[in-house]
Amino acid sequence: MREIFTYGSVGGASGNRCSYLEHSYKRLAAFLFETFKEDVTAEVIPIRSYATSVRRKIVDIGAKIVKKSHMITLKLSQSVMQAIKFDKLWANCQNPSPILI
Repeated sequence: MREIFTYGSVGGASGNRCSYLEHSYKRLAAFLFETFKEDVTAEVIPIRSYATSVRRKIVDIGAKIVKKSHMITLKLSQSVMQAIKFDKLWANCQNPSPILI
């Protein structure tokens, strides 16, 4: 197990395994990100947007998380909700598309 997580070309084949694992995780992350953009955020931002643009428009928002009587609430201002079309984002998140393999 140790040889899978070694970095670089130390140990010969172990470096190749690490590169393969890193490459696989990067491909998986890219696939999940692209499906998120297509399935959830397509109505809010263009599908061809870069990751930084998606983060700035969707993730980097002014919000407050409040825990009260065993409930967690996300508080957003009305302007933020209108700017990111939060109602559409929320509806899209509630109806996930199946991933066909």
